[in-house]
Amino acid sequence: MPVTTEEIEPLHAPRIRAENIGEALLAKFSGTWVAGDSPAIEQCIEALVENGGTGLRLGLDLAGVRELDAAGAWIIHRAVRDLRSAGHASR
Repeated sequence: MPVTTEEIEPLHAPRIRAENIGEALLAKFSGTWVAGDSPAIEQCIEALVENGGTGLRLGLDLAGVRELDAAGAWIIHRAVRDLRSAGHASR
């Protein structure tokens, strides 16, 4: 069965890969975090907040972000706030 372009996520799509490392949650951000990608960004953040657990130290790695505007930065800020409310300590 051939793969259609709709089934392939663009390389620049916003992504978060979360890893539990000891007592820390490390969230590695990649892709393009700009206003035009807001729906995809919101999905990434919701998944991180819902599945991030509680009580862990929180680390953010933005090295893989290709582009970031004010909208993307605000959504990341809001995610950190929500994770702190869930009991994470950010570093």
